[in-house]
Amino acid sequence: MKKKKGSSLITVICIFAILITVGTSVLSMTASDYKSRVIESKRIENLYGADSGVDTAYNITGSVLKTIIDKSNSFAETTNMDNINTGLANEPSKYLNADGTVNREAVRAQFLDASFKQKYRELIKQDLLYCIQNRKTIANVDAIGDSRYSQPVNVYTKNDPQFNDSTLVGLDIHNVTTTTNEVRFKLTINSKYQDPSSTSGIRSVSSVYYIDVPNYSGNYGVKTTSVNIPIAGVTQKAIVADGDLIIDSVGEANISGPILIKGNENTGSGSITYSKYSGGISINNVNGNVGFNGDVVTSRTFRLVNNAPNVNITGGTLYANNIYVGKNENGTSSNAKLQASVAIIDNDLTMNSSDSNVTINNGFYAVSDINRESYAKKDAKEKSSSSIIMNSVDNSSKILVNGQAYIMGTAYINTSEPYQTGESVALKGNYKAYATIIPQDGSGYFYKYYNPLTLMDKQDITVVDKAAHFYNFATNNQYKDSLNITNQIQLPTNNNSTISTGAYISNGVVYPSNYSAADANFQKDLNNKRRLFAQQVYEMGDVALSDTATLDTDYNNGIVNKTVASETKLTQNKDNDYTDISNDGSNNCIIINTNPNKRIFIKGHQPSFSETINATGDNADIVIDKDSSQTLNAVIISAGDVLISGNITYNGTLITKGNVKIEGINNSGNVKINQSSTVQSNLFSKYLDKVKKVIDIDSVNVQVTGVNIVPSTSVKSNINLDDIIHKGQWQITDNK
Repeated sequence: MKKKKGSSLITVICIFAILITVGTSVLSMTASDYKSRVIESKRIENLYGADSGVDTAYNITGSVLKTIIDKSNSFAETTNMDNINTGLANEPSKYLNADGTVNREAVRAQFLDASFKQKYRELIKQDLLYCIQNRKTIANVDAIGDSRYSQPVNVYTKNDPQFNDSTLVGLDIHNVTTTTNEVRFKLTINSKYQDPSSTSGIRSVSSVYYIDVPNYSGNYGVKTTSVNIPIAGVTQKAIVADGDLIIDSVGEANISGPILIKGNENTGSGSITYSKYSGGISINNVNGNVGFNGDVVTSRTFRLVNNAPNVNITGGTLYANNIYVGKNENGTSSNAKLQASVAIIDNDLTMNSSDSNVTINNGFYAVSDINRESYAKKDAKEKSSSSIIMNSVDNSSKILVNGQAYIMGTAYINTSEPYQTGESVALKGNYKAYATIIPQDGSGYFYKYYNPLTLMDKQDITVVDKAAHFYNFATNNQYKDSLNITNQIQLPTNNNSTISTGAYISNGVVYPSNYSAADANFQKDLNNKRRLFAQQVYEMGDVALSDTATLDTDYNNGIVNKTVASETKLTQNKDNDYTDISNDGSNNCIIINTNPNKRIFIKGHQPSFSETINATGDNADIVIDKDSSQTLNAVIISAGDVLISGNITYNGTLITKGNVKIEGINNSGNVKINQSSTVQSNLFSKYLDKVKKVIDIDSVNVQVTGVNIVPSTSVKSNINLDDIIHKGQWQITDNK
């Protein structure tokens, strides 16, 4: 009996084991089948989402919602700031925490949510369905008409989907359709597209999304009372540009405050006589005043091209590689007149214009010689040996220097192999002096062909040898009448006030070289002038003059160390771009642009730009229209060109890696640019977090006194779109 019971138990256990094994296998197969079905369903959904363009429409939805949320945050802040601050003043216990900080939840609920939702609903109904049906995004939420929207976005499918049948309806808390006080929106994206596998050749796919109406999500700030901007070259000038400053065809242009214009390299072509003067600051066709009140600095050329009779530099020093008054290689030039207080240059002062003049009232220092062994341009010595050159031949132009003059180099003749002369002041045609060997030269001289001229030479000839030759030739009764000894160049000659490496001409008299390397006082002053040049041109004014080792190295190397590119972080990055142009009486503006292909146009009253404004695409230009107020208080930090035209006054600072163009047509427009530390401090304070993304100003001292709410410097939403966009059903709606 016991054996039978045991046998039955074993049988039962075996049966249960078999059932469990089979059941487990069935469950495993069922789960695997379900998982496969889910994966397949998702795969099919993704496939149809891509083919139908629904994925692209969803991305458009996300982009539009981000813009709408940002704009709604900004609207809520600007609409309610006065009410918030009144509430803080009148009911501090209601809106302040025990520690004196702002109760942001209370402020949001009381003042901001309603305004945010009002604008959010308005913009969704205005823009979302339009953008989906037309495959566009919002390019400028403040614009009206076509400029409000982008060009159609790319749909990465060859099926050409159309979303014209898409719908958008508002829902209340019961999911009933409503047109007021919506709590969410139902977006149905209906796509029709070409599909050969469909019976009709047209396939339709529908996908539903529910979009919530969220609360305000900005981050308003607490007003700061002061911002101490560090003394840094890139922020302490009216204009700082890595490109050129071009002033052309305006009525007047006046810049108050120091400017630093690096200048474009290698912008000229053709003869070295002209191409060496390319890049820097160029003034052309301005009948009225062109005034600079402050230091004017360029590593290239300060140039008057044609018809610029009233150019004045006051209240500062002109630092430039060259000063050039004259024509382009195939052009003409006349009526160009420059007055400056002090000029320190590293190469030439050249006159190549008729009826023109240059007047330097308190000292002219042309400080470069050919003894800079590590100088970057030592293989192009004609670009690194300072001199005064008069190429105007009609005796109608003048160069006048008062006070003191240092001329440390000599001119070159434009031959195939540049021929260095012995003249620190050279006039056109006086190359004839080097075509004849005279008895005073002594032995060892011979003639050598420098295409197209045959000129004197000798083994190891020096500038001193050539200077002595020119002086002897010019004062020899037999030869002097063949030279142009003009009285249109006047240098200070009392008490050795002009020191020159080569021979020079002043007021119709030829003077020999009087440079002495043994003159300690002169050498000390010359080195100080070179350090000043290096400080302002190569170091943006940021290295102290007491750091003689750095400045001496800088000067000898001849390389610009500090530029807008090096002192900012303007590498292209859309996340760092920001534009806020006020439409109120403050006329405030801040623009941060990291796109070098995006230009900024500043329009005053009756502007006349020579370039066409690009209004579309990723490189669409930024336009500031101040036709009515004619005043702009601004900080502009840009990687691209800045163009200004019309009657306008610009207060603040302008920093760019590109060019600055002040232009008009037929002498139209009056442009004033004023460095303003007040405007700069206010805007740096208000937009500090934006500015710090592109300029290292961690040492700025921001202090808060009192509690006063201001609109946020960043209205970018911190909402996760996945929290407000909820996916509903999708289906294939065509008949196969």
